[in-house]
Amino acid sequence: MNRVSAGLLAGLLSLPLSACSGVSGPADLVLSITLTATPSSAAVGSPVVFRFDAQGNSLEGVALVYGDGVVDSIATYQARTAAGVYNHGYTDAGEFLAVVTVLETGGATAVDSVTVSITADAGRPAVLTSRASRVN
Repeated sequence: MNRVSAGLLAGLLSLPLSACSGVSGPADLVLSITLTATPSSAAVGSPVVFRFDAQGNSLEGVALVYGDGVVDSIATYQARTAAGVYNHGYTDAGEFLAVVTVLETGGATAVDSVTVSITADAGRPAVLTSRASRVN
């Protein structure tokens, strides 16, 4: 290390902590998640589009339970935000409670839910489930 860089380093290290008071990391985010379903009423086999948006300081993962025994989940790798769009087709008629849960490092969770009404319609084929997610 040359004298200039050694002197600069020594000078920076000798700064009082108050000189760094204006420097901070990213603001804390309140752990939360929202879930929507479009449409909220559909026929058997018709796609329902589920969208979630989550935020927190260190998200570990998100699980979406459709209420019919099917679950989708993604790892979020300590992200601060996550969003996903999932298409799901129900094979039976009825009322289904879809629940989405986000887990944060340390064990805290946030939950949201929506109810979907599925009506019988024998003329429609079953729909494949598709998904897309974004993690930041």
